Amino acid sequence: MSDIGRWTTPVARKLHTCENCGRKIDQGEKYHRYDGIYDGIANAWKDCRHCAALISMFDLYGIYDEGVGPDEVGEWEPETVAGLRAKVYWRKRWRRPDGTLYPVPQREDVTQ
Repeated sequence: MSDIGRWTTPVARKLHTCENCGRKIDQGEKYHRYDGIYDGIANAWKDCRHCAALISMFDLYGIYDEGVGPDEVGEWEPETVAGLRAKVYWRKRWRRPDGTLYPVPQREDVTQ
């Protein structure tokens, strides 16, 4: 069967959990949400903007055909300093020791 669905970027009205890093998505924070039907089963998937940027920037969808989740990000072996930095931040769930968020990775970070 085919996959039917769509991605949106809503603003969280309540706490959500990122499906990739496990971080709590705060109220008022934008996140990526997928609503769809796969093999006849309705599902929803939520990623924080940080994980969505990491997956897109490093083309993890191109590496993993069946989708990208925490196992795939955990297995991913970055080939650049920017990739290594992003994976370390991912492991820290994108939070600094003081609780603030690291910046969302940017495309320019990949070329540095």
